[in-house]
Amino acid sequence: MIDFLVILLVSHTYHILLIIVVTTSTYTSIISSKLNVENALIIGKGKNLSYVPGETFYDDIRQSAWNSFRCGGKWHLVYTDLAVSTVKGFHRGGELLLEEDGNRPFRAIASARGFDTAQFTDFWFCTNPAILAVHAHPFDAEFQYLPDAIKYDDDKFEQCAYVQPGFFQAGLSLLSENSWVLRSRNGRCTITLGCQQAVLRLLKFKYMLSFVQSSGDIAEEQIQKMPRMVLYAPGIDDVSFTVSLPVKGEYMFRTTVNFPDLGARYAKCFEFRLHCDKPDNQCLNLPREVESLGVGYTHVARDFGLKHPSKSTHTINVNNETTRTLQIAEDRIDDVEFTSDVIGDDAVVKSCTFPVLKSQIKNKSVCLFNCLT
Repeated sequence: MIDFLVILLVSHTYHILLIIVVTTSTYTSIISSKLNVENALIIGKGKNLSYVPGETFYDDIRQSAWNSFRCGGKWHLVYTDLAVSTVKGFHRGGELLLEEDGNRPFRAIASARGFDTAQFTDFWFCTNPAILAVHAHPFDAEFQYLPDAIKYDDDKFEQCAYVQPGFFQAGLSLLSENSWVLRSRNGRCTITLGCQQAVLRLLKFKYMLSFVQSSGDIAEEQIQKMPRMVLYAPGIDDVSFTVSLPVKGEYMFRTTVNFPDLGARYAKCFEFRLHCDKPDNQCLNLPREVESLGVGYTHVARDFGLKHPSKSTHTINVNNETTRTLQIAEDRIDDVEFTSDVIGDDAVVKSCTFPVLKSQIKNKSVCLFNCLT
């Protein structure tokens, strides 16, 4: 572990008093004490690279240490080990990569230990207590610095959704189930995130869906004939990922997120374990065009003057007489050329198993609905 950290000690008026280079959480505490800065060395459980949602139980989570110091009448948390270094090139292994950003490589993920590299990450310096509580659990609950009503017990720490730095840096909130393991319904799991409109339209996501090899058997032929297993549905102030699971077993679903402050880099966003006890028999019928469009009422639709449709979600139930009403903003009514079509192969369209209602506004495609009978 790279063992140095630059600490800025500030006064209650936020003037810089001193810059120190310290080593690890223990030395952070010692040096703070020497400088008469009220501080605490906190011992507890910390989720690191060895933590796997749905697999690493509380007793198996490694013991760790981090710090807090008091400044301006307020306690600040510093997870020293994570703030000063990062591990690159680490892969867990034991999984088959099924889908990655629309591609289906179907290959085993080889395990790799990776290597430590010095990298200061300010996310772990003065971290919000409600955020650090997801990653570090002190043996003494008082060091959570949270109101009693929202403090984490051992079970909550073990089983909460494993949301990572990029999730918080992008200003996301979890609107779906807050659990480390998601159980499928009819072979599908949906993860929904909320975000401010102005921020969400700037976000880009990447994802990986893998199959845990010890949980069952899956053949390449079952994967290659599937157009897509992950359906991305961006909205105005939320975004969802619907994952269709082809066989019984356990899966891992991971995302990274990019926003303007990161440049070309993507930050880890979240990681869920998906449990499937009943495959999705309709997941073979996802049309390929969905790969590039996604579905839902999107910012593109809004920018071109399309107002909220009569059904705001991205899935509708249809029959021979299904009607959906779309509105155009009054100041755009003369500018917009609007058409729609049902896309999918002949078998899909005839059975209406899983087609998509595709709309075009001035030759710019906007997928509005995923249709189900």
